Amino acid sequence: RRDWIEVYNPTTKAIELANWFVANEDTSRAVLLTDSSNVILPDEYAVISGDTLLAPENPGINFIHVPSFPNLRMDGDDVVLLDGNKNIIEKVSYDPNWGDLRGRSLERINPHVDSNEPSNWGQNVSSIGHSAGNPNSVYTKVVPSQIALDISPDPFSPDGDGVDDLAGINLSLPTTHATINI
Repeated sequence: RRDWIEVYNPTTKAIELANWFVANEDTSRAVLLTDSSNVILPDEYAVISGDTLLAPENPGINFIHVPSFPNLRMDGDDVVLLDGNKNIIEKVSYDPNWGDLRGRSLERINPHVDSNEPSNWGQNVSSIGHSAGNPNSVYTKVVPSQIALDISPDPFSPDGDGVDDLAGINLSLPTTHATINI
């Protein structure tokens, strides 16, 4: 069994993984990813594993070999990524009910949805059984089914005359996380 995790950078800034750690539920036994510079650029991936066989299968991926990579229990475990100060960056509490894997990797459906949301995980559907270092085979852009938007006053006129210069915006989304640009 080859245990590995994939890290994705959804930000607009490069992330330096030097001196970061990975752990299972026992974070007191976190292991160092690398003490060398390893940068994940925006919208890129890194694959972290104790098994070097994964790297030749996926030439060109950002692969970090961690010889003491923690064993992950198939009956449920935590996967924890910690920064250089051992602050938790991401923690996924895996539950075996998230998918009937049978030789296929478990993939996050959307990296912008909570990582501990069971419905945000699915079984890989590619012919090789994983998508290490690449967009997940089950990636789906989540579109909210119901959005409520109220602007008052409507219309408003921010012209500095003291009448309807300010507007109140009330937005209701069926999600706990959103990025909104105005």
